Order: sequence, then structure tokens, then C-alpha cells
Amino acid sequence: MRGLPVGAVRVGISRAGVDRMLRDLALKVFGVLLVLMVVGVGGIWRFSRRMVLPIQRLRDSAKAVQAGDLSQRVAVDRNDEIGELSSAFNAMTADLARSRAELERKEEMRARLLEQVITAQEDERKRIARELHDETSQALTSLMVGLKVLEVRPELAGMRETLADLRALTGKTLDAVHDLALQLRPSVLDDLGLVPAVDRLVADFQRTHGIQAAFETNCRLGPRLPAAVETALYRITQEALTNVARHAGAHTVSLLVEARDGSVSLIVEDDGRGFDVARTMSEGRDERSLGVFGMRERATLLGGILTIESTPGSGSTVFVEVPLPTEVSDGRSQADPHPAGG
Repeated sequence: MRGLPVGAVRVGISRAGVDRMLRDLALKVFGVLLVLMVVGVGGIWRFSRRMVLPIQRLRDSAKAVQAGDLSQRVAVDRNDEIGELSSAFNAMTADLARSRAELERKEEMRARLLEQVITAQEDERKRIARELHDETSQALTSLMVGLKVLEVRPELAGMRETLADLRALTGKTLDAVHDLALQLRPSVLDDLGLVPAVDRLVADFQRTHGIQAAFETNCRLGPRLPAAVETALYRITQEALTNVARHAGAHTVSLLVEARDGSVSLIVEDDGRGFDVARTMSEGRDERSLGVFGMRERATLLGGILTIESTPGSGSTVFVEVPLPTEVSDGRSQADPHPAGG
């Protein structure tokens, strides 16, 4: 019959062969997928590195700039937004470096001008104090002698009381002129140095204001300090004591001047009412803040530092440290190897 099978053919294929063939095929597919995955991961890693590295460099450079290193520059090796950001960062750091250099130059000029102003001020103080001492004081002394002579003249017996009053007034004026000359520029500072000048300043402070003051120092022996250092420390001491008398309401004040390890330090401490240092300096309106600014400028001009520690109700401490030239430090070490308080 047409269309009916007339026989069958059986092909012999083992199951193991089929399994091996499928396994080989699966391994090939897995291998291809693994290669594709490695290539994809590598491409992603390279892309991410290309994107992240410039940002990391910008971050590190920004941290360096924040720390004060304005020489930082970032390589501009691409034309996308990150490249534009790098260019802008480089321009910013260059502008900051120029601005800082200009600021440092202006600060140096300001320091020089301030030093010249202070030097001229001290010279003028010295000149006026000398004129007051040599001319005005002598004239007043001669006037007192003349009034004394007039008191004993018989024809002026009726004016003796008036002459005595005039002589007393002249004596008071002479004392005031003498005190003014000392405040302007004490001759003992130029003739004998810082320690005798502070000794006299402390004695006058106690007598005038009735505040107990103690002064200790290890600078009584050995060579004198440089003239600029002595003048600055004397003026700072003078201003600190003035602030104590006017603002502190203190009963006692202690002063220490100590030269050691290549520097000289000044400490002025009182037991007064204290004040808020940060607020006073930020407002900068009252006489005390101006005085503190002047003291700090004098210390800074010599390469020193001035700090003030105070809280309301607990007194105040002024601390100044000024470096000494090497030859002065060596000379003091040889002259006074074991300094003791004065």
C-alpha cells in the first residue's frame, strides 16, 4: 500500500556523548560570557578611573589649598566639564597666590611704616622729655628760687603769703612736669635699662593708685637687652598697668620679666574683675581694645606674640614673648647660667 511504512532504521547515539556535547557547549557559552564580563568590567573600571581620578586630584589639591599651599595646580588633560573645572581651579589658585603675595607685600610695608612711626614717636617723646627736664624744669626751679628770695625782702613783707602760694604752685607744676617727662620717656630706660625703669614704674604705680604690685626678674645680671626690645617691653608694661588701674578694679598685680632659651617673656597678672577678651577685641571700640591692639603691634614688630587670658570675675593675664638675637642669648647664658628671680 502506498503511504505505509515498510521498515524502521535505528541510529545508535549514546547518552554520554550527548551530555559531553552539551557540557562542551555550555563551557563555551560560559567562557564567552566570562570574557564578555571581564571586558565589560574592565571597560567600566577604566571609564570610572578616567572619571574619578581627576575628581580625586581636584579634591586633594583643594585640601592642600585649604591648608595654605597655593602652589597647587591640576593637570588639564581633557576637554569636558572636568577639564573646565580643572582650568577654573588653576585660575583660582593663581589668583589667590597673587592676592596673598600682594597682601604680604602690603603687610610688610605696613609693618615698616608702623615701625618708623613708633621709632619717630619714641624719638619725639625722648626729645620732649629732655626739653621738659633740661629747660622747663630748670626754669621752674629758677622761678622757685626767685620767689624764695622775694619772700625774705622786707619791702615785700605784705606779699609773703602770696609769694609762698606762688612758690607752692610752682613746686606742684615742677612735679607735674617731672611726672610728664617720666611718662613720655624715662631717662632711666635709656641710661640704665629695662629693669630699673620697670622698678621705678612699679613704685610710681603703687604710690599713685594704691594697688599692691610685685616685680620679679632674672635680668638684673648679664648684658642689657636690645634697645628696641627694652622699649617695647616697657611700653607694653606701661599700657598693661594703665589698663589694670583704669578697668580691672584689682587689689594686687604681679609682673615677671624672664630671659631664657633665646627669648624674653613678660607676664602681667592681676586679681581684678576680668573681661571677655574675644568680645572686647571684636567690638574694638573702647580704650582697652585700642591699648591691647597697640601692645600686640609692638610685640609683632619684634617677631613676638602677645596673648591675653581673662574671664569675667577671675582677673587677667597678659603674656608676651619676644625672640632675642643669637648673640644676646649667648651672652646672657654665659653671664647668668643659673638665673634667679629678682
